[in-house]
Amino acid sequence: MELLAQEIEGGQTPEWQDAAFMIGTFSLLDVLLNMSIKEILQHMTLASIVQEALADHSGPLGQLLKMITATESRDLAAARNQLLKLSITPKTHLNAQLTALNW
Repeated sequence: MELLAQEIEGGQTPEWQDAAFMIGTFSLLDVLLNMSIKEILQHMTLASIVQEALADHSGPLGQLLKMITATESRDLAAARNQLLKLSITPKTHLNAQLTALNW
């Protein structure tokens, strides 16, 4: 999330990248805690951009999360559509994945 957030308009700020990292990190809390993400978020104080992305996949970072979720689910058509909406090339996406895995 953090690496790809840099490719979205406005994504060059440290705050934006931090939000993207947090969204990526928290995106599976519902699975880990066996609770809905909205229920979990009620107990956390997070920036609105993080809350909206996690709860509703809204905003650019929510759309990025939607793309990553589609990729992980192997819904390649949905992932491709999200990449196009975000103006992220498949090569950039692949490089970010490889960098993250290497990290």
